[in-house]
Amino acid sequence: MCNAYNHSFDCPCGFGGDTGGGGPRAVAQARWYAEEVLERPLSAGWTKDSRGTVESYVNPNAHCPVCGKLVYFYRSPYDGRVFFDELGWPWPKHGCTDNGRAPRRVTRDSTEAKAPRLVPQWRLEGWRPLLSAKASANAEGQRVTGDFGDVFLDLRFARAETIDVNGPVLVRAARPYLFEITFLHATAHGTLERGTDVYDPKIAPVGEEVIAEAGQGDPGASYAVGAYILWQLDEPGNARPYLEIAGEAGLTDALIDLAVLELFSA
Repeated sequence: MCNAYNHSFDCPCGFGGDTGGGGPRAVAQARWYAEEVLERPLSAGWTKDSRGTVESYVNPNAHCPVCGKLVYFYRSPYDGRVFFDELGWPWPKHGCTDNGRAPRRVTRDSTEAKAPRLVPQWRLEGWRPLLSAKASANAEGQRVTGDFGDVFLDLRFARAETIDVNGPVLVRAARPYLFEITFLHATAHGTLERGTDVYDPKIAPVGEEVIAEAGQGDPGASYAVGAYILWQLDEPGNARPYLEIAGEAGLTDALIDLAVLELFSA
């Protein structure tokens, strides 16, 4: 029987070389999938401990065991197994199966393996993987860090949330200094889809509650964030999106600030 460690490339267990099992050849193949499909592996993809146990991973080139369609396969540290049609909010599960079966193995010589996947919807919607994601908490609140393309992000949570970085973590920019984050939270009872707002600590003095409301498009909160960016950080371009939200709601102070921006940009 397979011992779930140092799989051969053709191991039929579903966790062989093509899905992130152990061994140099398997690791190389997993890296090939990641580079071909995702450009870089998602955070915590194909993670192993010192005993070779797969803690969690995302296989971006799995196939549905029922219909054969390309899907994303996620295995949690609790051995929960989920097929997704797309990664990212609202994390649409594949309709054919939701019973935790392992994905059908695809070889490098198969026609399906060579067929390029279309640009996934989550990328078209602006989501990007937060690579090497790490979460922590201190007196200043909850924090998540990681590589976002060529930029290192150090973000704070606008609302209390328990983030799980053992699976894929996706981030997209909403407005200057304000981001949306979505991830899978694995428990012994199942896998939950989570999404919330995070922000750059540069705007932390405005207050978490105000930032959270600005993330929902509240005009008053948006003006508070925009005014801080404009007058305290001296960044008119980054302040404008917030001021425009407040101005569209008729807030006088926001309209005045927008008029000042137009005056100086003329």
